[in-house]
Amino acid sequence: MKHIVNKVSKIALLGAVLLGPVGCSDFLDEQAPSNLTPDNFYTIPDHAEAALASVYADLRFMGDGAGIFSSNWQLLEALTGTSTTETAQNSDLNNLYGLVHDGNTAHVVNYWNGLFKVIAQANQVLDRVPAITPMPDAQKTKILGEARFLRASAYFTAVRLWGDIPLITKPQTATSEDFQPARASQE
Repeated sequence: MKHIVNKVSKIALLGAVLLGPVGCSDFLDEQAPSNLTPDNFYTIPDHAEAALASVYADLRFMGDGAGIFSSNWQLLEALTGTSTTETAQNSDLNNLYGLVHDGNTAHVVNYWNGLFKVIAQANQVLDRVPAITPMPDAQKTKILGEARFLRASAYFTAVRLWGDIPLITKPQTATSEDFQPARASQE
């Protein structure tokens, strides 16, 4: 019995030594499928649809995160001057309703950032989708048209709220020459 165990152990060790170099081949090196960048994401029509869906999703949460007893629509309501509700728990909301807010008020900051997130996502779609092949022209035209509309809608809202704002029509990175663009005229 001892002789059989020794023989099996030697065979197992020999097998491990022989299979070791084969098991470390390059074919096991995979890219993480969740590690997506604009360069490796926009490759098939489904990616274009998913990117457009993310622009729509950004619209839903635009302006959220202003604190307790607060919602994204309250910035638009407060600016009319007809809101009278006050909540002691949220000083930013009270300042907004009292029309004494500034650029640091959470509602203003969150709405600004939300609008420009929609614009940035739409710019990515408009920049990357035309290069996807094969993709039916009708689908490509539909996606690009919707992205242009969503970007225009975000710009329209931003111009109505703040007047002259930066006009960004291409995707930006931290190394972009126009990373901090000047305001463009409403004209």
